[in-house]
Amino acid sequence: MGVPRLFRSHCNVKSIMCSPREEISFSCEACDFDICKACVYFSKLKPAEKRAKETEIRDRKRRQEIAAKQEMQNRMEKRRKKICRIEDEKKKISKEIREYSNMIKIPPKAPNRDKTKPLEFVVWFSDGYGNDGWHSYDGPPTKYFDSSFSSKSDANKRALYKFYKKKSLGT
Repeated sequence: MGVPRLFRSHCNVKSIMCSPREEISFSCEACDFDICKACVYFSKLKPAEKRAKETEIRDRKRRQEIAAKQEMQNRMEKRRKKICRIEDEKKKISKEIREYSNMIKIPPKAPNRDKTKPLEFVVWFSDGYGNDGWHSYDGPPTKYFDSSFSSKSDANKRALYKFYKKKSLGT
C-alpha cells in the first residue's frame, strides 16, 4: 500500500505530447507512477504514426517559437521607434528653445513691461495647484505679470524662454 500524495500528481512519461495541464489518466500510488491521457494515446500509436505525430508537434512548436520571436521583435522595434520619436521631439523642442532664447535674451522694452497698459498678448506666470483634492487649495494661484506683446508669436517665444530658460519661480 502506497503513501497518500501530498501534492498534485504529474505525468512521469513526459512524451512529446505531454502537457503540464494534462489530466492524469492512470495513477499508481504504490509505485508513485502517473501517466496522462496524451502519453497513453501516444504510447498506443504505431511507430510510423508516432514519428508523424512527433514531426507535427515539433513543427507546431517551431512555428509558435518563431511567431513569439517575431512578436518580440515587433514589440522591440515599436519601442525603439517610439524612443527615437521622443528623442527627435526633445531635440526639436531644445532647438526651438535655443532659437527662441537667442531671440529674446534681452528683457522686453518698457512698453512691453507696462502693467497698466498691456498690449494684446500678455505673458504671466504663477505657481500653484488647481483643486485636485490632494494639494492644499487656497484658491487660484497668484498671477505675476511678466510682459505683453502685440504679436502672439513674440508672446509665445517669451513664455517658452521664461518657462524653460529663466525658471521664473526658481524651479
